[in-house]
Amino acid sequence: MRIVVIIPNAEWRKTAGVRIRYERIRPRIEALGHSFALQPIDEAMAAPERAGDIYLISKCHDVRALLLTRRLRAEGCAVGIDFFDDYYSQTQDAAFMHLRAWFRTMTAQVDFGLCSTPNMRDRLARLLPDLPLLVMNDPASGWEGAALADRLRAVAERTRASRVLDIGWFGIGDNPYFSLGLEDLSAFAGQLLQCRARGYQPRLRILTNRRALDPRRLEMIARLPVPCLVDEWTEEAETALIADSLFCFLPVNGQEFSTVKSLNRAVSVLAGGSQVLSAGFPLYQTLAPFIYRDLGELLDHLDADTLRVRPQTLADLGALMERLGSAGVEAKRLADFLETLPRPAPHDWPGDKPVIVLQGSRPQGEIHKQVQRRGYLSAASPRTTAKLAFDLSIRSDPEGHFLDVVLRDRSVARLPENWRARVSLIAPPEGGEPQPTLRLSRDDLPGLRPMRQVSAPRHELEEQSRYRPDMALMAEIANLIFDTPHLFLSESSSPYWSPEIEAQQNGAAHA
Repeated sequence: MRIVVIIPNAEWRKTAGVRIRYERIRPRIEALGHSFALQPIDEAMAAPERAGDIYLISKCHDVRALLLTRRLRAEGCAVGIDFFDDYYSQTQDAAFMHLRAWFRTMTAQVDFGLCSTPNMRDRLARLLPDLPLLVMNDPASGWEGAALADRLRAVAERTRASRVLDIGWFGIGDNPYFSLGLEDLSAFAGQLLQCRARGYQPRLRILTNRRALDPRRLEMIARLPVPCLVDEWTEEAETALIADSLFCFLPVNGQEFSTVKSLNRAVSVLAGGSQVLSAGFPLYQTLAPFIYRDLGELLDHLDADTLRVRPQTLADLGALMERLGSAGVEAKRLADFLETLPRPAPHDWPGDKPVIVLQGSRPQGEIHKQVQRRGYLSAASPRTTAKLAFDLSIRSDPEGHFLDVVLRDRSVARLPENWRARVSLIAPPEGGEPQPTLRLSRDDLPGLRPMRQVSAPRHELEEQSRYRPDMALMAEIANLIFDTPHLFLSESSSPYWSPEIEAQQNGAAHA
């Protein structure tokens, strides 16, 4: 098998998720006789030939994933999604409307799913009861139990002698949608006050991403009840932090998003030779024999030299890590799962019909360019304010008597002959060079009506009220003049959504 993981961009290779989840199993997959590669989605979009026969989409929540999946499956490739995070089940939250729309459209056409926890699998099974799913544990970087014994002993002895308690916290400190990371640390940090009551001086070191260190979170850190040092996260710094800390504090809040996260931080701490103190939601219950839930108990064990992770327990911990964090075991399970999957039958896509990507309220220039480089058409709607070289845009008569579809030569060439014959050069009302234009009347389009441009300043309530009818009319126009093309919506904002275009996308996926 040739397995390809599609990631958002080349920089994504440096993220913890890629490093832990994919890079650690790569050599084990290759040892089984398969190839395993990471490919940024822009490269996959532009590639003249496919690089694999099984593809896994990872954190690419935009229209390119839909386009790429349709093309790859037409070439006979199996395509799946690695569901890192749950942005899909919280149906009452309007902030995820565009992600839920992406989820519905993608899952209408993919062949399998991957996730990292049983909690996430159970949630996905309720949403997608017929989709084959595999839980793949995030593997540890390696297990060298014998080498940990001296370090564990030295850190415990140093702590008892100095009465200084070195504590670590590491991870992504922020999230665009949820309160977590450094907010969790702040919310549960009061537990660390027990250290002083027991005669220990706490000393906290924090490793996190630079973006998270905005003024609000820096103030939050400054208010922590224990002295701390903050550094930017690197893989090397994380390894050193774990090795030098008596324990790492890993609190987890109880919101839906957090309760399906993977075990990777706790696995990294245990494999690195430190204790884990967790608070809040019992995310690490699978590792319970080696996880502390109470700081008082941890300090009792420290004083008695009976810490849960100590030289005498390393054999038992090693056996647990082999079951839950072995790169070799997880690579074999993944390969076995993928080999059982049926491959879709190759078929002609897109055939002789054009692919049109209708840009939403806040189009991204790079996506627009990548769509065009692939030979697809990028269309603007009245809800689009970006000044990009669109293949199709709309000028609406304020009275609603006609509507001008402004085209470029490459889009004119994709029109059926009867519509192409009606294209003429018309200058914009504000002046400038005449442009290829197709003028539609109510005889062509009974639902024709004025479509207003986005107001300046932008009024979100007005935009939301206009979005669905305008997108529905845009779909009607595209279907009319291009004879039912392959139509996709590119939208990266919520709560904007077009059920009409989604229905067309999903219907085409099953055709």
